[in-house]
Amino acid sequence: MYVSNLVIEITRRCNANCAHCLRGPAQRMNISRETITSIFSYVDRIGTLTLTGGEPSLKPGIIEEITNIIRWKHIELGSFYIATNGKSMYRREEFLDACDTLYMLSYEKEMCTLQVSNDEYHPDFKGYYEEDRPYVKTRLKKHYNIIPEGRARENGIATGKEQTQPPWIVRDEDEILEPVVYVSCNGNVLSNCDLSYKRIDSEAIGNINKDSLQTIVERNYVKEEEEAISN
Repeated sequence: MYVSNLVIEITRRCNANCAHCLRGPAQRMNISRETITSIFSYVDRIGTLTLTGGEPSLKPGIIEEITNIIRWKHIELGSFYIATNGKSMYRREEFLDACDTLYMLSYEKEMCTLQVSNDEYHPDFKGYYEEDRPYVKTRLKKHYNIIPEGRARENGIATGKEQTQPPWIVRDEDEILEPVVYVSCNGNVLSNCDLSYKRIDSEAIGNINKDSLQTIVERNYVKEEEEAISN
């Protein structure tokens, strides 16, 4: 199966406590090897692989497991995207080594990105990630659209729109074009990556450890030609 944008939540652990965090409070939870295996039992081609959390730099070993599966199964990978708060030196080199491997495996290298948060919500950023790798981005950015989820909602600072789960657009039998396929630590599958942990766990379309991705997608999809007609 081809997935244009696969998002994997590798951990819910975090070393920050940001007021705008859409996830909500951090949790002591990491994705299991069994869940990773379940994901890649059905996915053999990926446009963009996004690894998220939580704070993904805290779990470089999990990223290494994912890269090993991609390499071992000869999975076609376009590019990757990882966002980090850049706060911790913990296992920094191991984390960057894992990113280097993803970069090596990607065929659209110009699209690969390790985005280091450098904004008004991450004041502890101290430039731990020098821009000595072509995929590292540390540009200062301003947040104009705070998603109304998690702590942002609780703290009354949200400015964005309410989040929903749109249907997947599918081409043929084995190509998921958009939006994202989001798989959480515990295997829950959703079509939106901008939800709180609470909603991820309560509004999942299915679980990759119980059903195949194809079965889950069939519960919430439209054909590409149907989408074109409706527009």
